[in-house]
Amino acid sequence: MHWRKLRHISPGSLKERSDRRFDAIAAEFLRKSAPDSRMGRHFGDLARVRHIITYSLSPFEQRAFANYFSKGIPNVWRRFTSSVFRVAPPMVAMYLTYTWGNQVHEQGKRKDPKQFENDE
Repeated sequence: MHWRKLRHISPGSLKERSDRRFDAIAAEFLRKSAPDSRMGRHFGDLARVRHIITYSLSPFEQRAFANYFSKGIPNVWRRFTSSVFRVAPPMVAMYLTYTWGNQVHEQGKRKDPKQFENDE
């Protein structure tokens, strides 16, 4: 809707003012009634950060799966094999300790049959 069409809903005092003044008031009205200004600031514009330059590439220029099979899968395998020998031994040791502790706990909860030989 063009702002000049708002003239019929403006108060009578606006009709008496010059067109230039009405143009400024109508432009201010449209600026304030825009959806962006009514609801506050958008999430990405909550704070103004100065002296930091960011660069980004348009999503239309990106290739999501570029070199996925030729470089991606070998890279995952290389990273896995380089760290598995640092991560796996402590995890195996902790698992064995945990299962041993549970086994000892279950054995400790058992009743001794010798204590109940003379019961009726």
